[in-house]
Amino acid sequence: MDDMPFSKEDLKEAITNVIETRVRPYILSHGGNIQLIDIENENVLVKLEGSCGSCPSSVATIKNVVEKEIKNFIHPNLNVIHIKE
Repeated sequence: MDDMPFSKEDLKEAITNVIETRVRPYILSHGGNIQLIDIENENVLVKLEGSCGSCPSSVATIKNVVEKEIKNFIHPNLNVIHIKE
């Protein structure tokens, strides 16, 4: 996180806010949910749950919704990775 102008805690708070206000409502409208797992350097690890977790379009949701919102509202160098457990 050397290139990030945030501490890990500040970044976690900002990401949580974007997920809660901009991403989760969209995911919930499709019968799913999203959980922030961790932040490792510039990688934001999330887990899609419910119908979104097994959806064939989950990769598109991560890139076109989750990552787009996080990059737009927080920092353009952040990457979102879907963790499947």
